Order: sequence, then C-alpha cells, then structure tokens
Amino acid sequence: MNSTKASGINRPDMTMPARLLQWTLLFVVAALISGCKEKELPPPEPLDPSALVSTLKEHFATASPEVRDAVDKMADHFAKKEYVTAFQVLDQVSRSPDLKEESRIMISRAHLTLNDLIAKAAQEGDRNSKKLMENIQKYK
Repeated sequence: MNSTKASGINRPDMTMPARLLQWTLLFVVAALISGCKEKELPPPEPLDPSALVSTLKEHFATASPEVRDAVDKMADHFAKKEYVTAFQVLDQVSRSPDLKEESRIMISRAHLTLNDLIAKAAQEGDRNSKKLMENIQKYK
C-alpha cells in the first residue's frame, strides 16, 4: 500500500472541498498551538527604598493577620536598617500558601530592594550583611 494513500494526503479520490477542509483544519490547529505559548514577562523591578514600607503595607492591607504582622515586623527591622532580618522576614511571608501571584511579585520586588541595600551595607562594613553576601557567593 502506498504511504501517501494511507495518510490521506494527496489522495486522488478526495474532492477539492475535502482537501480544502483538511488543510484548513491543519492550519487552524497549527495556529492554535503556536498561539498558546506563554508570553514572557519582564523581570520584576526593585521598589523604591524610600517607599518600600508604605508600598508593602498598602499592598498587604487586606491580607491575613499573620501576613500583616510579618510586614509590620519587616518594617520595624527596615527602620532599624536591619536589612538582613527584614529580608528573612519577607522570605517567610513569601512561603505563605495563600498568597496570590501579584503578592509574590511584590515580595520579589521588595527582596530585590533589600538585596541592593544589603550589598551596599556589606560594602560599608556591616558584619551581618557581609556574612550573608559571602554565604550567597559560597552557595551559588
């Protein structure tokens, strides 16, 4: 048996409308498959350090009491320039199972901001920041 006849492509016994329908369906399926790719989102941008606390408090104003308490705790550490501890508190918040994707993105943006502040503090001689940066490099 001829392989082209078995596949149904270019069969001489197919009518023109049947061929047209076959190719149209093939084209539609190909278009649907190629159109189903996820769009790549740009990486999150760090938050402005001067607005970090207010932005997080506003964003998490309707969150669970545990998350709001953690954001308040992070804000206290941030005010004391204890950036490593603030980072760790936010890391705990990010593990909350009831967070929506937009909240996880907000935490990622805050982490980026804190990471920049930790790097700067490490350069200025802050012991805790230096230790964290060394561990990050060590376990990369």
